[in-house]
Amino acid sequence: GDKMVFLAQLLLPVVFLPLLAGSAWVMAVPAFAVALLAATPSQYSLIYHYPAIMIPFVFVLAILGLQRLNRRPFDRLALAVAILVVGLAMNFSYGWVAGKRPNPFPPSSQHNRILAGFVGEIGRADSVSAMSDLTPHLSNRQSIYLFPVVNNADTVLFDSDVTANYWPFTSDDARGEARDALIPLLVSGDYGLVRQEDGVLLLRRGYDASQNQQAVQELLAARYQAEDLATDLPGGDVTDPEASNGRARLGQPSLIVGQPKQGLVYGPYATLLPGEYQVAYRLKQQGAGSPGAVATVDVFSNAAGGVLASRDIQADDFSAAGLYQDFVIDLNLQQEYHDLEFRVLYKGLGDLWADAITVTPVKVAVPVLDLSDPVQPVDLSGDSADRVLAQSAPQTLIPGLYRAIFTLNADAQTAGKIEVFSATAGGPLAEMALSGHDFAALNQSQSFALDFRIDQSWPDIVLRVLQQDGDALHVERLELQYLYQAAGHGEQ
Repeated sequence: GDKMVFLAQLLLPVVFLPLLAGSAWVMAVPAFAVALLAATPSQYSLIYHYPAIMIPFVFVLAILGLQRLNRRPFDRLALAVAILVVGLAMNFSYGWVAGKRPNPFPPSSQHNRILAGFVGEIGRADSVSAMSDLTPHLSNRQSIYLFPVVNNADTVLFDSDVTANYWPFTSDDARGEARDALIPLLVSGDYGLVRQEDGVLLLRRGYDASQNQQAVQELLAARYQAEDLATDLPGGDVTDPEASNGRARLGQPSLIVGQPKQGLVYGPYATLLPGEYQVAYRLKQQGAGSPGAVATVDVFSNAAGGVLASRDIQADDFSAAGLYQDFVIDLNLQQEYHDLEFRVLYKGLGDLWADAITVTPVKVAVPVLDLSDPVQPVDLSGDSADRVLAQSAPQTLIPGLYRAIFTLNADAQTAGKIEVFSATAGGPLAEMALSGHDFAALNQSQSFALDFRIDQSWPDIVLRVLQQDGDALHVERLELQYLYQAAGHGEQ
C-alpha cells in the first residue's frame, strides 16, 4: 500500500501522463525496480534522495505519453493548468524549496568559516577520515572514510561542536559516542594534533603528539547554550548582547503561572565518563526585590534515579543585578551515564536569564583499550620461567598517568603475574605478582588494577598476564584507561 501511494506521488505532478507511454516503460523498469522491490521504507519515500534515479524517467515518459495524447483532440489549456496547479500543490506539500517545510538555507557563521579553513589545509592527495557534513567537501580524492572508520587515513578532521552532525552515531548523545571514538586516537599517539580552533580538530598520522593532552581536555569538556536546550516554559528566548552567543533563555514570574513544571532549561541527555567534573551555570537576574530562592541548578539522570548534584541559588547570591555570574556545582560520577540533564529550575522570584552551561573535567578515566579476547602469544617473553598467557597488541601512548585493569579467573591455586611491559623501555613499567590467595573465590571473575606513568612515548607497551606453571589462570579481559587530571587538581 505504501508503495502504491509513493508511485501515485511520483506521477501526480505530471497528471499521470507516463501511464500513456506504453512500451517505453521498459527503459524505466530497472530504476523503478530498485525502489519498488526494496524492503526499506526510505527507498520508496519522497522525503529521501533514493527515488532520484526514477525522476528522469517520470518526465521522459510524461513527454512520450503527451505525444500519444496529441493524436486525439483534448483541451490543452485544461491540461496545462492541471499540471501547473498539481505541480505547485505537490511542491508545497513535499518540496524543500518554497514549500511548507521550514527549510531555510544554513546561515553563514564564524564556526562554518573556521571549518572551511580547516578543509583548505588538507592536501588533495591525503587520505582522510571526516564527519558526515565534512566528507562532501573532501570527497574528490582516492581514499576518504566516514568517521569513526579511520583505516589508514593520513588525516582526521573532527568537529566537536554540540550542533555538529555526528551521524552515523544516533544515540541521544551522539557527540559523546563520537568523542569516545576519537579520544583513543589521541591517547595512542598514532595521530598528533596539528591545529585546534572553536572545537574543530585536525589530526595527522605520525605528527607530534605533544598537544594531544590539551585536545583530550577540550573533548571531555562541553558548553551548552541555554537557548539550544529544552524548556518547560512558553517563550523565553531573547536577544541579549551580554550573553555568550547573543541570545539567552529568560524566565519571568508570569511564565510559571499554572505550569506544573518549572524547567527553564533542561537536557541535553549527555554522556559523561566516570570521574569528577565541575558544572558551571551562567545566570543573571535583575533583582527580585525580596530575599529567597531564585532557582535550583542540578544534574539529573533517570538512569541514576534522580538528582546527582544540586545547588539552590538565592537572590543575594548574585554579586550585582544585571550581570552574568557563574554558579558551580561539583559532580562525581562513579559510572558512565548516557542521559545526563543540566537543569535550571526557575522559582519565579524576579526575572532570570540563563546564558550557558559549561562542563569541565577535573579527574576522568578515559577508555583507551578494551580487549575481551586478548592476543594469545606462543613465544616466551620476559623471564624464561614465566609463560605469557595473554597480552594486548603493542600500544604507543602519550605521556601521562594510566590504569591497566586485568579481569582474571582462577580455578585452582596458581602463581602468576600481571604487568605493563615495554621492551624498548627495558622491562615492566608496572607489575604485580599473583597467587591463589589473591582471589576472593575460585572460578569467579576478579579484576586487578595497575597504575603506571610514562614520561615519554614508548612504541611497544603491552598489557600481559604470565603464569609460572599449570593452566589454572584464565584471562577474560584486558582494559586500559587514561587517567586525565586537570591542572591544579592532584598529581599531574
